[in-house]
Amino acid sequence: MFPVKKRLSKSKDIQKILRLGQTFFSGNVVLKFLKNNLGQVRVGFVVGIGVSKKATERNKIKRILREFFRPATEAIKESTDVLVLVRHRGKDKIGKAKLVKDVQNALKKSKMLTKNSN
Repeated sequence: MFPVKKRLSKSKDIQKILRLGQTFFSGNVVLKFLKNNLGQVRVGFVVGIGVSKKATERNKIKRILREFFRPATEAIKESTDVLVLVRHRGKDKIGKAKLVKDVQNALKKSKMLTKNSN
């Protein structure tokens, strides 16, 4: 499981990141970053109904993202809130490989990874 202390779950925190955070795009993924004063990385996921009308498919995408971010939070610079928004382009479903590649590209663009990570 993704640890509770590393989750962004409060609406006011998500709204603050949406309003003030730095934005980076890659394919179907939008990453927003905002520094926090908590000394740890927190991650939140937003997969809207535009991606799929079926909740099971949206939840599957969130599970894939959580699986990716579980080890990746160690490589992100300390005291950062990360919001991952998934947007759908086109008629095809978003595959796991494409989703992970988009997140990796957005993380590289953001330069929020520590120097010792790839």
